[in-house]
Amino acid sequence: MTHNDNFPAGRIAGLIRVSTDKQDNDRQKKSFSRFQTQHKLQIAPMFEDVGSRDKADKREQFQLLLDMVRNEMLDWIVVESQYRFGTSGPHEWGEFLSTLRKGGCRLWSIIENRCLSDEDDTTVLTTTVNSLASRREQKVKADRD
Repeated sequence: MTHNDNFPAGRIAGLIRVSTDKQDNDRQKKSFSRFQTQHKLQIAPMFEDVGSRDKADKREQFQLLLDMVRNEMLDWIVVESQYRFGTSGPHEWGEFLSTLRKGGCRLWSIIENRCLSDEDDTTVLTTTVNSLASRREQKVKADRD
């Protein structure tokens, strides 16, 4: 299989995230399995991150993943969707993208089927709007609870 600049190749980690340990991550695991088989990729390590998106600093697996990025140990992180990367909003989204860029790592979404860390105008605008929508959803859920 050939890879272009927009497709994961090299050292690839996966991130599966749920908000609480009561949530089921089987759907995400199946999505990763299909993705690996379809593209003949090996994704390892796999990080299973549990915690609220607005508490990234307390999510141990997420912090371990970021440590690998900071130490330039990864070329790619694959997530099921941008929503599963788990940020509190557009500013934190930008902060994490900056961390990825400094570490030479890119972020791929299985569902969106594209690199979420590309710097073209469409990607930057789309992912920023998505991070705003994620923050709004978080507020609505908090109000319901």
